[in-house]
Amino acid sequence: MLMDAFFIAIGLFLLVWSADKFVLGASNIARHIKVPLFFIGFLVVGVGTSAPEMIVSAMASLEGNTGLAFGNALGSNVSNIALVLGLTAIVSPIIVDRNIVKVQLPLLFIFSIITFYLLLDFDISIYDGTLISTCMIFSLYLLVKMTPRSVIEENDPEILEREGIEIPDTLSLKMSVFWTFIGMFILFAGSKLLVMGATGFAKAMGMSDLVIGLTIVAVGTSLPELTASIVAAMKKQHDLAFGNIIGSNMFNTLVVIAIPGLIAPGEVPSVAIMRDFIVVLGLTTLLLVYCGRRLNANDRGESGNTSFEAINRVQGATLFIFFIAYMSYVYFDSVG
Repeated sequence: MLMDAFFIAIGLFLLVWSADKFVLGASNIARHIKVPLFFIGFLVVGVGTSAPEMIVSAMASLEGNTGLAFGNALGSNVSNIALVLGLTAIVSPIIVDRNIVKVQLPLLFIFSIITFYLLLDFDISIYDGTLISTCMIFSLYLLVKMTPRSVIEENDPEILEREGIEIPDTLSLKMSVFWTFIGMFILFAGSKLLVMGATGFAKAMGMSDLVIGLTIVAVGTSLPELTASIVAAMKKQHDLAFGNIIGSNMFNTLVVIAIPGLIAPGEVPSVAIMRDFIVVLGLTTLLLVYCGRRLNANDRGESGNTSFEAINRVQGATLFIFFIAYMSYVYFDSVG
């Protein structure tokens, strides 16, 4: 069991490190071929924060561990909202732009409902996986259509970062290609170690792959979001912190969950849908309520201000307490 724990720790470290290097290289390749910085920002937020979950889901699916794949995706979404946003709001109340709350958050909720509905038969088919991943393409299309043209065409990194679009450091083409390939190779190596260690640890502890995915693996793969969000909040770049979470949860829901259907269609643990997915929907709804009430109050007040305080410290503490309670319940429920 100690060796399995060692594999998990090393796998998580390699995943977090290599995901950052892969996105740094890939985004700079995009920059060298003249892709607008706006879309590079999407690459950083979407692929960068969800790369560990995507690779782990693919590896777990190939090895027949559907529970680990789903636990990773759903647990990461819970961790992103309850742990990451909760701790971030405790550090500094989260102030976001109206457009994120009016556009991106409702889209996340709608597509989460669609995905939940498709999985109510406790089975994921190639059809389900294809339809879910198609929703991701559609959501990106809607986000682009709803974003002002001036923002899309703007190539000033400072202006884009004020819009909540993170732009990576500049690298030469040679170094960009190098870090892209190194990052991808180590991503697969780290995920292989993580899946192997998590599977062995689950068997040794008498726990299911789903529970290990919901707890250890999910929290571990959410570390990039936690680090990035707290740093962004301390720098008063709240839109980056909030946008990272919404973008990551969108990719987890519409890409990570779709992967088992595309690679290894089959049965989905019923508890993952009727307990854990419902928790994800509940947290997303709570986020809508928190932000919606503050948005309405702000609209009645300072109508000229485009940003408002979406989550205060008390609400952040509430989210964090829920995270501790949920993780404790999952653990004690699994060990009887």
